[in-house]
Amino acid sequence: MILKDFLPITVVCAVLIFLLKEILDVFKKKTERQRKISAYKLLILEELRKNAWSVKHLKGVMSELSDPDLKSVEISKLSSGGLKIAIHTEGSWGSSPLWPIHTSVFEKIFIGLAETDAEIFSAVSQAYEELAEVKHVRDSLIEFSESPDHPGGWESFAEYGEDVIKDCEAAMNKLCTQITGKPLEGFKLRSYI
Repeated sequence: MILKDFLPITVVCAVLIFLLKEILDVFKKKTERQRKISAYKLLILEELRKNAWSVKHLKGVMSELSDPDLKSVEISKLSSGGLKIAIHTEGSWGSSPLWPIHTSVFEKIFIGLAETDAEIFSAVSQAYEELAEVKHVRDSLIEFSESPDHPGGWESFAEYGEDVIKDCEAAMNKLCTQITGKPLEGFKLRSYI
């Protein structure tokens, strides 16, 4: 009754409705943020799985490059626009696609992720920094294959590449563990992203 004496009932109702609306907006923003974070995690995980295959394959290439019987390495363009690597050793020859390193998802969600969750953004940035190093190894492989007498030879390049790949795999596993609670399992050649 004291409140009724000072303020009309319509003012009290308006204030209560305003407070209720503000409380609902806070919950709505919180659930919206959680949905965004879940979507970001799913997209990053998909791209990590695609990169897991590229990194695994490049690791195998580095192993082949350290073969003392290595004769030549050739890179050629496929009709699909991708690249193919052919490795010739004493008595054997093999070729396979040279898979790209994928960063398009990270590039698209970079700002939104930074605004939404600083902790996940930091972990994602570290993993993609390592992926950038692996991309550099892949790009250097392409350049060096065009010049078979590059400084240092294939064995030292392969050793360097294996070290970079090892660091990248650790960073990808750490990120996946932070996102899902377990290390990166499996890989994908293709994805909807």
